[in-house]
Amino acid sequence: MDQPVADPNLGTRQILWDSIPEARSLIRELEDGEAEEAAEAGREPFVSFSTHMINILLIFEEAAERERLETVDHFLNAYEKILEINHDYTNIVMDDWVIERVRRLGEKVRPRCGPLLRGRAFPKEQQE
Repeated sequence: MDQPVADPNLGTRQILWDSIPEARSLIRELEDGEAEEAAEAGREPFVSFSTHMINILLIFEEAAERERLETVDHFLNAYEKILEINHDYTNIVMDDWVIERVRRLGEKVRPRCGPLLRGRAFPKEQQE
């Protein structure tokens, strides 16, 4: 996935927005809050990929626990697309915030994971 250099989030915000309609109100809330803080501080607003991920993870975990499979699939699709970027920054955020949660949810999500996410969250399966 080619991303413009000017996009410090490597297109991740757009992936989240396009793939996970259930997270849009939270994304908008984060960005509106940041815009207000930035305006007060006299700086440009910026919400990092890691901030987006940290804040929307609860939606994913709750959907998995309650077996809201359509929402789970939206998140897993977004995670797969983000892993396709294959950039150090996105990989670190995914490793730090997502992979362990996917692993912990196990069978609730494993069969629904794409190949990149499955390989990262359940690497022992790849060896068998």
